[in-house]
Amino acid sequence: MKPLVKLILLFLSLFLCGGDAEDISEPGTYENPVIDSAMSCEQALEEFSANCPLNIKDRQRLINVKYYSFDDKIHQGQLVVDMDLADDIEFAFGEALKEKFQVFSVIPMSDVSFRKNGLWDDNLSMEANNTSCFNYRTITGSNIIVRTLLSRGWEWGGNWTDLKDYQHLEKK
Repeated sequence: MKPLVKLILLFLSLFLCGGDAEDISEPGTYENPVIDSAMSCEQALEEFSANCPLNIKDRQRLINVKYYSFDDKIHQGQLVVDMDLADDIEFAFGEALKEKFQVFSVIPMSDVSFRKNGLWDDNLSMEANNTSCFNYRTITGSNIIVRTLLSRGWEWGGNWTDLKDYQHLEKK
């Protein structure tokens, strides 16, 4: 087909479909990023740990972030983050994008790629060089020590109402 005919057909198809020239650009630009994750909030929190307290789960938000990846294109991924951290995380990714700081992937832990026996698996995410945020799990090498100490009269900073300190345990 002659180039002029191709061009006319392209403009005709754009006119009839209501699109514009941006719609046909190859993915990888700021306006048309490569989409690595497009979950709903419900999907991102799917198979959430039954051990996670509801007050922690309710604080989680799903945010979209754009980033510069190793294929020299702009990608869009998603993170599950505490609602108080969302603005800072979005800002940090914006700054990283300006600097073209390369990130391999940004996909929530609930993605099927990061599950083992139906549960979220941090090791699978790390092996895939994936950047993620929230992953409620037992701390590596621990056996839920907090519950044991609480049953013996200890106080845990994660239960405090005004200032949370998840690494703080004390007995008064």
